[in-house]
Amino acid sequence: MKRITLTQTTHLVGSTLILIHAFSSLEDMELKAAAGYFCIAIFALLVAGLDKFIAKRFNQADIAFFLLQAVTLLYSAWDYKIESNIVLFYTMAIFGSLYFILSFASLVLSHNHKKPHRSRRHRSKRRVKHPSTYGVL
Repeated sequence: MKRITLTQTTHLVGSTLILIHAFSSLEDMELKAAAGYFCIAIFALLVAGLDKFIAKRFNQADIAFFLLQAVTLLYSAWDYKIESNIVLFYTMAIFGSLYFILSFASLVLSHNHKKPHRSRRHRSKRRVKHPSTYGVL
């Protein structure tokens, strides 16, 4: 599986889980929390759709988005723990932990594919004609 397809799939799964919590908080009439979750979920869906464009412009943007989703999922797990909904608590906690692991693994494994510029010292020097070829008599 290509890296772009894998990151798009993970962002889609994370945004789906965040949307589940957004609808759950909307049912509980927590409008501010629901609005925040909807914003984060829509943002994650946009990132999933524009992942190729974002990856070209910003090298490690996926790491930041994975961390945002991990924090959001762990906060929603804590919210489900308070509501004593154990199944959704464990689901969100496991996925939040996986997103943290995924963000740190992508941080460790990320590398820049561009060639580094050579230093000035190692650049090819201008060729200077030998003094005997100057036409000195």
